[in-house]
Amino acid sequence: MSATATNHVELDDLKIPDGGGQQAPWQNGSVAYERDFEIHRAIFDAIPASVAVIDAQGCILEFNKSWRQYAGANPMFETKVEIGENYLAACGRIRGENAEDAAAIERGLRSVLAGQVEEFTHE
Repeated sequence: MSATATNHVELDDLKIPDGGGQQAPWQNGSVAYERDFEIHRAIFDAIPASVAVIDAQGCILEFNKSWRQYAGANPMFETKVEIGENYLAACGRIRGENAEDAAAIERGLRSVLAGQVEEFTHE
């Protein structure tokens, strides 16, 4: 099992609305946005590595095609880990032969999210 994490984008920089009744740009039905979204999705899905984007608490915001295929076939998790779920908590629930790897990944991701390290890699 391998994992790599980097902390190069601050979520505040993404201007994600806080749900205070504001409409997110992608909710306005704009044809240009839909086209841009499809282009970005295609690029994100073309990345051969399994990529998941998580927030500061560890909740999965998005993942690419490789991640969807990896997560569906990953024996480490008893059930699929989906968007909106907390990946750190999912790692913390792992028992058995993968528990040590999962714990190392959870610790590494937490250290990136806390700003203690810029990158984390686990092979």
